[in-house]
Amino acid sequence: LQGDVAQLRAVGAGDAFNVLCAAHPDSVVRLETNQRQRTETGRAVAAALHARDLDTAWGHLTADRAVLVARNREHKLELLASTVVREISAHGSQNVTCDAVTNAEVDELNHRIHERLLATGILDHGQAVTYRTAAGDRVLAPGTVLAVRTPRGDRSAERRLVRGDRAVVTHAGRDRVGIRFDDGREQALTPRVLLRHLDYGYAGTTHKVQGQTSAVHIASLGPTKDVASLYVSASRA
Repeated sequence: LQGDVAQLRAVGAGDAFNVLCAAHPDSVVRLETNQRQRTETGRAVAAALHARDLDTAWGHLTADRAVLVARNREHKLELLASTVVREISAHGSQNVTCDAVTNAEVDELNHRIHERLLATGILDHGQAVTYRTAAGDRVLAPGTVLAVRTPRGDRSAERRLVRGDRAVVTHAGRDRVGIRFDDGREQALTPRVLLRHLDYGYAGTTHKVQGQTSAVHIASLGPTKDVASLYVSASRA
């Protein structure tokens, strides 16, 4: 849909979908319930960003005490990690999402979050198992959040893993690791297969969190973040 300009006009945000809706008006279903922005502030922020009114959106966020200011990169990563861990402690790991700016920051942030969860006892160290991988040790325990990073094009029937999907570890064993995806699917994989395709998944890039909904979302804002990606970050909860 996005690549063939001979069939569709240039694709903007949702443009291919809009073309299909216009071509098949009798098949369009309208959503009556918004699963996100259920608070007055959330709706106000989303509406302002949709209108590209950054000043109003920022005003709502700061008035709601939703903004923390970091002094530098190190302080930002520590602030994000401690905030994510606090919210996971309060709401559970599957109800909290986070987005950072770059893939490099995401990887570092995920390791910091996981180490804090183990250090604070939110993840049971007694049930944790350490696995050695080419990228370094990975410690898995029940409750560890993982994200699928399987290479594109890998469609092994055994794995049935979709890039970007999140899962939580239900059992960590030497021979098999049990995981449960957000949609309820359960799977048991060997550590070698699992760690080849999944890694810590508490935080992702802004692009990766599109489509996700959570009780709490923590976002990293910076000078490279445009209005569209800010809208994604501000409207996950």
